[in-house]
Amino acid sequence: MTTLATAWSKVAFAVTLLRIVRNRFLKYFLWFVIVTANLILIPGMISIWVPACTDPRRVYRPAHPNCMNYVYLQYLGGATIGMNLVLGLRKAVG
Repeated sequence: MTTLATAWSKVAFAVTLLRIVRNRFLKYFLWFVIVTANLILIPGMISIWVPACTDPRRVYRPAHPNCMNYVYLQYLGGATIGMNLVLGLRKAVG
């Protein structure tokens, strides 16, 4: 639920900025942030239920024969931080 709340809080703020911003380029950029935040949400949600390949408890979860490499989720965290910075500095940009 934390992953969902984090992504949708950025989306809600971007939608709020959409109503304020008049610049066409910034509106397109905010739509990019909204779509990107929702796309980042998908692997983050999957990572809750699919165990990591290096997780020692994976053998005790026979319901999940597949595993997920969590190295890629580190990049998703960086993208989330980047979105926070961009949305926070929006006033300085436009």
